Amino acid sequence: FCSTDGEDAAIRVFDLFKVPEDRHDKIYKALNEQNNAFRFVKFCFDENDNTVQMEMDAAGDFNQKKTAMRLRRAVEVAKKSLSIISAPFCPFIPP
Repeated sequence: FCSTDGEDAAIRVFDLFKVPEDRHDKIYKALNEQNNAFRFVKFCFDENDNTVQMEMDAAGDFNQKKTAMRLRRAVEVAKKSLSIISAPFCPFIPP
């Protein structure tokens, strides 16, 4: 999502994985550890549908090259963090 003036953008990745109901109490610690590891990325747990999402906000000039670079970074962070966060909750997700 980009603002109308093109000076900031919000990258959202919904439904990274579903957390089993019996593990809701443990997901917050795992998400918090990843939130502390990355300055501009935030992982959230949606209690309505039991899923984890990633949010990444960025400000600045958004030409094609910079936007592509930020999207690549978001994918890298999501892949790295997904394997760390999901391992204790969803062992069927490959690292």
